[in-house]
Amino acid sequence: MIDRIDLYKYHLPLIHPVSWASTQHTHRTGLLICLSSSNHEGWGEISPLPGFSQESLSQAIKQSLHYSKLLISCPDLSPLIEDQHIHPSVLFGFELAHHNLNKALHRQPAPSPCPITSCKLVTHELRNPSVKFTMSGYKAIKLKVGLQTLEQDIEFVHHICNKNPGIKIRIDANRGWNVNDAKEFVDQTQGLMLDYIEEPLKDKTQLFQFGKFSAVPLALDETLRESDAERYRPLADVLVIKPTLFGGRTKTLELIDLAHTHLKRCVISSSYESGIGLLGLIELAQHCPDEVHGLDTYQIFQKDVFTDLLPLMHSRMHNVMNSVIKSDLNVSSLEEVFSTG
Repeated sequence: MIDRIDLYKYHLPLIHPVSWASTQHTHRTGLLICLSSSNHEGWGEISPLPGFSQESLSQAIKQSLHYSKLLISCPDLSPLIEDQHIHPSVLFGFELAHHNLNKALHRQPAPSPCPITSCKLVTHELRNPSVKFTMSGYKAIKLKVGLQTLEQDIEFVHHICNKNPGIKIRIDANRGWNVNDAKEFVDQTQGLMLDYIEEPLKDKTQLFQFGKFSAVPLALDETLRESDAERYRPLADVLVIKPTLFGGRTKTLELIDLAHTHLKRCVISSSYESGIGLLGLIELAQHCPDEVHGLDTYQIFQKDVFTDLLPLMHSRMHNVMNSVIKSDLNVSSLEEVFSTG
């Protein structure tokens, strides 16, 4: 039985402005949730990603307050899991906190070191020659395209491939191309070591056509979260799952099982979560141990909710903390939103 729930808001500075959904961001803002029982704590994160999440942070806060009051008198998360209207980020945060609380209550031993492999994320900002970054140790590089001209993107992809022979290149177009642009890109990058192309088209109904001219594996992300996902999922060679946007641990694990049944690859991908959320994603990624995952976003944080930044800015990551307690966090930087205590 949960006997205390605390909600905190965080506002973390980034090392440099980062663009997502065509807007530049200098900070990442979200919620931490702590579920307590018998002096044990379980921490989770509720952090809608502006421009991608269906819910705003204020909507997530409102719903989190509602469920916090409800769960104090409830033995499990069934009211949340059964609610068809729960926001994905809220379900992810509560499920992660509940999972971590169960680990603490049952005193599960620290897991044996089982690192997962992460892909290097190269955003539009990192194309600036003044910004230094290393590819050392990475097996795959993910390039964000679609923010410049098609010709500039093709030139940049060739440049990265030539500088990094033997490393697989992932292309994320964020639905930036029409079908002619996509065909031109595929034609002009033949022979390069492309691992997959993610969400290439503005009009997803043309994905059926895309498969006819492209031999490069197709990855789907946003499409998996839409109401007609079942129609398009069979087209994908790779399923890119963002649990904060997709809707929590349970749904993520179910999709991983379904994908493996159909011999499809699964990549766990972050949504610029703080260290709390990222540790939860690493644990989910361990269900696909042979894959290279999209968890390289921690590099952009100047500060974290933890007192010190975690060692999670390398090509290989593992869950460095089997359990988190309040004293691990920089509490002075957190704003209390709600407490049942």
